[in-house]
Amino acid sequence: METTTKIIERICPNCNETFKIKVYDNLNITSNVEMKSKVLNGSIFDFKCPNCGILFRSIYSIVYKDMEKKYIIFLNMKNKNYDKKIKKTEELYPEYKIRIVSDMMDLIEKIYIFEVKLNDKIITYLGYKIYEDMTRKLLDMKSPIKISKVLFDSFNPSKNQVNFGALNNVKKRIFISATYTDYKTLQNSPKYIQCFKENPGEYEIDQNWAKRI
Repeated sequence: METTTKIIERICPNCNETFKIKVYDNLNITSNVEMKSKVLNGSIFDFKCPNCGILFRSIYSIVYKDMEKKYIIFLNMKNKNYDKKIKKTEELYPEYKIRIVSDMMDLIEKIYIFEVKLNDKIITYLGYKIYEDMTRKLLDMKSPIKISKVLFDSFNPSKNQVNFGALNNVKKRIFISATYTDYKTLQNSPKYIQCFKENPGEYEIDQNWAKRI
């Protein structure tokens, strides 16, 4: 899958100017390494209005491929049907992990997880259990803080830590750590071993997926 572009239309939130602009449709990060930082900091989704000059962020659907790490992520912002593209991808790259996400932060999280060679299913499940625990504790404390999602932040093997960040309504920086021992326990658990394998047709690994386990 080579890097390709497409033309999309955007409306400036400041002056309502409608304009067309070229963006990435399929991004092969292995051959376009310089774009990786722009995906991770979100600036790939930033636009400048040609009329008033304001900078604004507007997320669009994109397919992100890493040939070195062997995974492909479909960021699907408009409920596009990727069935044919996924089927073709599986035929061409049967050893690749395929994921579908519907949020920029989820795309970034998946990239960080795969960068450190962790199983995103285990990480997503751990994050969801942290979300449940934090939500319960905040309710008990009658705190005004409401957690919307817990996402993977970093992995520190020397400290036996898997670190997460909690997105919340007051935009407070909240970080939580689980132990890598917890991760390994889940990985080796007979109860969950099938859940954490790559299963056919299982592409959306998110909080809703974790809820069903």
